[in-house]
Amino acid sequence: MSTPLNVVALSGGTARPSRTLAHTEAFLAELGQHLHIKPQLIELGDIARALGAALWRGELPDTVEQQLRLAAERAVPFFAAHHALRKSA
Repeated sequence: MSTPLNVVALSGGTARPSRTLAHTEAFLAELGQHLHIKPQLIELGDIARALGAALWRGELPDTVEQQLRLAAERAVPFFAAHHALRKSA
């Protein structure tokens, strides 16, 4: 069996429940049906406060910095998902 493709998906939703998260999970599941992948899901809602409080990468908590490092260094491809805003009347 070949080495799995490292795929990272970033779900940009911060609310729960999140349609963005559901779509992102479904996307990874569907991709996994067609390709041999090693998926990693990063939920912005879980790391948003730490990201917002850090001016420099070194100020991030170790867990957040490790998630982002793994995503940036190992992922090909990287997918980001965020909800679309509806235009109000």
